[in-house]
Amino acid sequence: MLMRATLGGLVVSCALMSGCGDPAEGDVVTQYEIGEEAIRASDASALRNTFSSDTIAWMEDVLRCCREASATQTKALDPSKMEMVLMLRNRVDPATLKSMDVTGLIRWELDMEMFGVDADMDVYPHSVEIQGDRAVMQMGTKPERSGSLRTGGGRRGRGIRAVGSIAGMVMQPNLEPIPGWTYDFVLLDGFWYADHVSEMKDYDDYIRREAKDAGKSVPDFIAAMEKESYGTLRSTVWNPVR
Repeated sequence: MLMRATLGGLVVSCALMSGCGDPAEGDVVTQYEIGEEAIRASDASALRNTFSSDTIAWMEDVLRCCREASATQTKALDPSKMEMVLMLRNRVDPATLKSMDVTGLIRWELDMEMFGVDADMDVYPHSVEIQGDRAVMQMGTKPERSGSLRTGGGRRGRGIRAVGSIAGMVMQPNLEPIPGWTYDFVLLDGFWYADHVSEMKDYDDYIRREAKDAGKSVPDFIAAMEKESYGTLRSTVWNPVR
């Protein structure tokens, strides 16, 4: 899945014993695993089905902005959305972009390897925090890998229980939490969905800080990142696709 920076850094774990966990925690992990399998299979439709309605709406607005937002409007977007709009305008053929829907966008992201299978990097669910209709999954890795995977930060929360304690689940033992590597979920109509919109808030703050430290405006910083990442930057990236 996606990586991002978050705040804080305390995980309170339950002993790794069967029957200690809340069944809802298992539901969150199950939905996460469905998403991971969709990524492994490059199945855009299946991956879309794991996303929250707010996440789908965010992606729909990204596509709308690609087609309609002026340069001024694009530069006024939140950094995460601005970055995605510039990336699509820079890398996707205009005709393709004009007809792209959310499933097509997810398929493009899979093709661009913007999603990755966490287990391939020795990263696994470590713990789950549930507060009402919101859940945060803390990711972890084996102690010998933890130093190379730290992203900085972490999330401070209460009532977090080790995923390995969930009855009936076979999880990786002896994981260390990776500060800053968490995923958000929201409960809708009895099912948990990946909530990337709430994750974007942390990323927006991160980009603003990085731009400030670089002495650049956010639009100039994002444009420079895209040029460095892709190698070229179209002169039309700030304008609606034609």
